[in-house]
Amino acid sequence: ALQMPVGSESGFSGVVDLLTMKATIGKGKDAKEQDVPAEVADEAQAARDALIEEIAGTDEALMEKFFENDTLTAEELASGLRRAVAEGTIVPVLCGAATSQIGVAPLLNAVAAIVPAPSERSAWKGQRGAEEVELSADPEGPLAAVVFKTMRDPFVGRLSLVRVISGRLAKDSQAVNARSGHKERLSGLTLIVGKETSDVDAIVAGDMACIAKLEATVTGDTLCDPKNVVSFEMPSLPEGMHAAAMEAEARADEDKLSGALAQIAEEDVGFTYERTAET
Repeated sequence: ALQMPVGSESGFSGVVDLLTMKATIGKGKDAKEQDVPAEVADEAQAARDALIEEIAGTDEALMEKFFENDTLTAEELASGLRRAVAEGTIVPVLCGAATSQIGVAPLLNAVAAIVPAPSERSAWKGQRGAEEVELSADPEGPLAAVVFKTMRDPFVGRLSLVRVISGRLAKDSQAVNARSGHKERLSGLTLIVGKETSDVDAIVAGDMACIAKLEATVTGDTLCDPKNVVSFEMPSLPEGMHAAAMEAEARADEDKLSGALAQIAEEDVGFTYERTAET
């Protein structure tokens, strides 16, 4: 944990940054940085001590400094944490509440400070036929872009959010779907920041953007150079923990219901449905 909450479950008011030992209290733009509240000071210090030990344990040189000084400097903590996150030996946990906008700014600051840039992370492992290949975030490398989310817009239709793993993705270009072999025409690329959108001519390795109206590409598919077909495996998903039965009120509504369920499944890969012939 890099943060701890301030307040009770019903009165959650802010977060404590365990690296800087500063608290951010308040909602949205009204949030203010201040000293750690006295009521959580002891708990925060204990959590910070545990975090320092975890960071020190990821590197022999840091461990020696920790044993010598019983702590680490702010610079050693920051660099050690960033390296450990990049290597995957530490997975940062932060807290907040999106609906009340508590902890949002500290979350974004933490992402900027400790999450590795695409060029700093390890190579992506994919498949080229039966051969395993590794692709790094090289703008000059072969094109490979993964669709990580699908959305439906009532006016535009299907929207595909993609991340470029390698190479360069340009508007009005053509890419092949590694799963289906279908060739997709990329009519346009859009950057989405909150509610704001802007058109761009191209994105490169590490970038994310939105593509509208792809014909036969769904979440988890890889778009790549037709001359260098590479695919990446979709992360495994847990089975759903809740199931419900539903039926259309009239036979004429069955097609509408099936279409609505198919759209939900396209947007949420964790959602599955089936028709029970017996009933």
